[in-house]
Amino acid sequence: MDKKVLMNEILTLLDKVNRQAQILEHLPNMARIDVDLLLAEIRQVYDKTLDLQSKIENTRQESKNENKSSNSYHPVSEATPPPPVHKEVKTEEPVLFSEPIIEKPAPPVDFEYIPPPKVEAPKPVIAEPAVKPPDPASQKSIHEVYEEKTEDHSLLSRLQYNPINDLRSAIGISDKFLIMNQLFKGSLEQYNGAIERLNNFYNYDDAEVFLGSLKILHDWADDLPAIEKLSHFVKRRYQKE
Repeated sequence: MDKKVLMNEILTLLDKVNRQAQILEHLPNMARIDVDLLLAEIRQVYDKTLDLQSKIENTRQESKNENKSSNSYHPVSEATPPPPVHKEVKTEEPVLFSEPIIEKPAPPVDFEYIPPPKVEAPKPVIAEPAVKPPDPASQKSIHEVYEEKTEDHSLLSRLQYNPINDLRSAIGISDKFLIMNQLFKGSLEQYNGAIERLNNFYNYDDAEVFLGSLKILHDWADDLPAIEKLSHFVKRRYQKE
C-alpha cells in the first residue's frame, strides 16, 4: 500500500476518534461499550502507524541496495585477437572450348474443361397471412399499467419510510432476533445497550458514527442483512416528518 494512502487512512481514523470523544463528552454517563469502541479505533490508528513505519524502512533499504548495485565495479576482460587465417588462392584453368547452348522445348499446354454454371429455378413466393391489428379497446396505456403495478406497493413503501420515535418499539420480533444473532452473537445485553445508545443521539450524524464504531468493534462483514436492517431503522429514527 502506498505511503500516501496509509497517511490518509490514519488521518481519517484520528478524525473518527476525535468525533467519538466529543460524543462521549456530552453523554451523562460512560458505559463499557463506549470505552471499548474508543479503544478499538485507537488500536486501528496504532496498527496503521506501524504499517507506515515499515513502509518507510523498506523504501530506504531499497534505495540503499540500488545505490550499491549502481556503484559496483565490473572488470572488463581484454579480448584476445583471433589468429590470422591464411587463405589459399586458387587459379582458374583456361577454357579451351566452350560448350554450345541448347534451348529446351516449351512444355505442352493442358486445357482444363470448365463446366457452365448451374442456374437454380426460382423459388415460389408464399404469401404471409395478414396480421390482424389489435383491438384498441383491449389495450392499456403505459400509465394504466404502471398504476396497476405500483398501487399495491404504495402503502407498504410509505409505511417502510415513515419516521419512528423509538427504536425499541419499532423493531419487530423477527428483526430483533436477526440483528441480535448476526451482529451481537445472540447477546441480549449487548443488543439492548447498542439500541439504547442509537436511540438517544441528537442527530443522525452522531448515530452513524456510533454505528460505524460498532461495526469495527464486532468486526461485522459488509454483506450481512442485519446491518442493512439496523441502518434502515436508525435512518427512520432521525428522519424528519
